[in-house]
Amino acid sequence: MSNQLIIACISFVLFFILEWVFWLSPAKSFIKNLIPNQAFLWWVQPHYLFRLFILVIILVFARVQLWPVFKGGLNWLSSLGLGVLLIILSFFSLRVSIGHFWQNVQQWYDEDRSSFVMVVAYLFIYPGFVEELMMRWFFPAILWNDFGWWVIIICPLLNIIWHLPYWIDSHELRGMRMWLGFALNTLLPVTTFAVALTFVSVLTQNLIGSIFAHVFGDWAGLILQRTQTRSLTNEKN
Repeated sequence: MSNQLIIACISFVLFFILEWVFWLSPAKSFIKNLIPNQAFLWWVQPHYLFRLFILVIILVFARVQLWPVFKGGLNWLSSLGLGVLLIILSFFSLRVSIGHFWQNVQQWYDEDRSSFVMVVAYLFIYPGFVEELMMRWFFPAILWNDFGWWVIIICPLLNIIWHLPYWIDSHELRGMRMWLGFALNTLLPVTTFAVALTFVSVLTQNLIGSIFAHVFGDWAGLILQRTQTRSLTNEKN
């Protein structure tokens, strides 16, 4: 077993334990209380800042060999182009018309411009940059020498396992039936999307495309969720 593989295993265990602490441990409520109530402090997100802190500590002390986060030259253009292609494909997978989707986007922007801007900024900084830095840069790059192109499968699986504490908490997954439904409706498309993101980042050694695609996927999901919530509220009224 190589040193880089050992470091990758230890790193993943640390990140997974941190996820359990955030979402399933008794410390969950304490961590939530660390998030400021003031809107202008939206960027203070303890769970993401802790992840980033651990990643920085690993990079400083482990001294692993990794490729660049944003490799220059044609890699920028290739990554961005593939990211746009993923955005287009993911949009069509939503099965909504362009007009209806952008009408809901415009409605959110008109009703609450500050929250709209804060959500977009949040998605770029945290799920976009921090998660891509971990799952589409650190783990693929550190595992490349041991597994080569297999990282396109291995890293998305790590990504899914890493997210399990959050999903168990947010979806309150209990019982086989709930897990089967969740696997079909969430795990399968999320895993497919993670494989595509990993392929783009490994092929281009540049995160810009996967960041934009990741942000759009999360943002589109929030748009649809907000639209469904509004529809249910209007029906009740």
